[in-house]
Amino acid sequence: MKITLPIAQRIGSVIAFAIAYSISIGAAQDVIPFAGAANEVGTMLISFMLGAALLIASFEKSKN
Repeated sequence: MKITLPIAQRIGSVIAFAIAYSISIGAAQDVIPFAGAANEVGTMLISFMLGAALLIASFEKSKN
């Protein structure tokens, strides 16, 4: 069984994980002023879940 990795989902996954990481270390506070800590944590978790979902979706079986 051969597994291929489409580029679009991998790029989206990397971007979503980078956003989640920048929010978690506080670097995104300079760009996006969050209204509260709950909003910041919620946005980080949603971005992390999006990255994980895109990473899982990027694996597919090859037709060969």
